[in-house]
Amino acid sequence: MKLIIPSILLLCTFSCKKSDNNLKSPNSGSFSKSSPVQVEAVVASYQQFNQEIKLPGKLIASEQIEIRSEINAKVMEIYFNDAQTVKKNQILVKLNDEEIQAKLNKLKVQEALLKATVQRQQELYKNAAIGQSEYELSLLQYKNTLSDIRITEAELRKYFIRAPFDGLLGFRKISPGDLIGSTDVVSTLTQVFPIKLGFAVPEQYSNLLKLQQKVIFNCENINKQYEAIIKSFSPFLNDESKTLEILAQVVGKDPLLRPGAYASIQLDLAQKDNGIFIPSQCIIPRIKDKQVALFKEGKVEFSTVTVGYRDSARVEILSGIVKGDTVISTGLMKLKPGMTVILSNLN
Repeated sequence: MKLIIPSILLLCTFSCKKSDNNLKSPNSGSFSKSSPVQVEAVVASYQQFNQEIKLPGKLIASEQIEIRSEINAKVMEIYFNDAQTVKKNQILVKLNDEEIQAKLNKLKVQEALLKATVQRQQELYKNAAIGQSEYELSLLQYKNTLSDIRITEAELRKYFIRAPFDGLLGFRKISPGDLIGSTDVVSTLTQVFPIKLGFAVPEQYSNLLKLQQKVIFNCENINKQYEAIIKSFSPFLNDESKTLEILAQVVGKDPLLRPGAYASIQLDLAQKDNGIFIPSQCIIPRIKDKQVALFKEGKVEFSTVTVGYRDSARVEILSGIVKGDTVISTGLMKLKPGMTVILSNLN
């Protein structure tokens, strides 16, 4: 029994040493290191490009109002039809003016009598037959009557509803015999020509626009391209959308263009000959900024960048890299600062 125990201990010691030898590499006494990550990259270079954006817009009438009466009166005559084109100052509706006409006729009779009285008293005053105060009193009455006539004539004009400008009427909302007031809509009036184009530009492009700049647009179901000229800017940015509202005037006349129609706008912003562009997939988005991974002497180095114009495949870099930098385009999620990488493809 004493001879068996030492033999077992000797066998165990030999087995443990053999197992330790099996864990070691045949060629070295330490663990093997993993191979460097292979990546693809591009060289940042200057590129020429025309900066343009596409935006939604809407056609807007130059002028559009609801026609209403200034007074409460009964409708006597209607001189327009639905969707009729009218001229400025054209009479649209005549209201019942019998009472105001009678008042005006009475004042005109008084004016004629007072005028004759003033003429007689003027002769008497020249011959010293009456005093100055008596003559001036009759003259004052005459002038007051003239003022009343002008006021009544101004009131009488309110009984004729006229078109304030050239345009296209909407549907008729009243009928003969209706008693209407200032809250009742007679019809709508729209100035169709010239027509305006309204749209909003994101804040980042707002400083690139200027007055008299040309805008290209088209409308749905109209196989034609139109032009508009920028006429005005909003003085402030929209608080919610952070966009700048713009109004442009459409060039020419086309009856196919109607206010309220939606438009697709192509806006040329700028042309550059020295913009640095890289593929979109090179950008690493972060919460507060954007980064790219650079290949420098076999190592990975991250750089924070400012981006500008972008299209479907590339992004303009405004700061963060320079011409000639090698920007890694693949395997970005695996990379860490200072990591050793191998370029498998360089464009």
